[in-house]
Amino acid sequence: LIFVCPAVMDSMVFLVLFAVSYGAGERGLTLTQGAWLGGLFQLTYLATSLTLGFLLSRRNAKALLVAGVAGSVVTAAVALVAQSFWPILIALAGFGIAAAFFFNSFQTFMRGEAPPGGLATAIRLKQLDAATSPAFAALVADRRGDVLSAQRKADAARSAYQQAWKAMDAK
Repeated sequence: LIFVCPAVMDSMVFLVLFAVSYGAGERGLTLTQGAWLGGLFQLTYLATSLTLGFLLSRRNAKALLVAGVAGSVVTAAVALVAQSFWPILIALAGFGIAAAFFFNSFQTFMRGEAPPGGLATAIRLKQLDAATSPAFAALVADRRGDVLSAQRKADAARSAYQQAWKAMDAK
C-alpha cells in the first residue's frame, strides 16, 4: 500500500494546480498572475528540494513525511478556497514546500525502511505477481526464484525454481 502514496500525491498536486489555474480566470486574475501562481509553486518546490537534500536523514524522514502530508492537505485546501491573488499565491508557495517535503522525505524514509536493494526486489515481486498468463508460468517462477535468491531466501527460491521446472515439464 505504501507504494501508491507518491502516485496519490502526484494526482493531488496535478488536480490542485489544475483547479487553481482553471479557477484563476473565473476569479478575475490576469494571465500574468496565473503564471506567477504556477511559477512560484515550481520555484518553492525546487528550492525546498535542494535544501532538504542537506537536512534529511533516516532519523527525521518519518516526521518530515507526516509534516509534508499534513502541510500539503492544508495548503491545497486554502489554495482551492481562496478568492484573491495573494492568498492563492501564498498557499501555492506553501503547497510547493509541503509537496517537496513529502516527495523527498518519502524517498529517504523508504531507503531507511528497506534493506539495501529491498525496495527494488519488492517491486520486482509485485511485477511478477501481475504476470498471470499460464504460458509464462515457468518464466515467472524462474524469475521469482532469482529475486528470492537475491534476497537470500534459499528455501523460497528453491521452491520457485522447482515450480518453474514443473511448469516446463508439463509441456
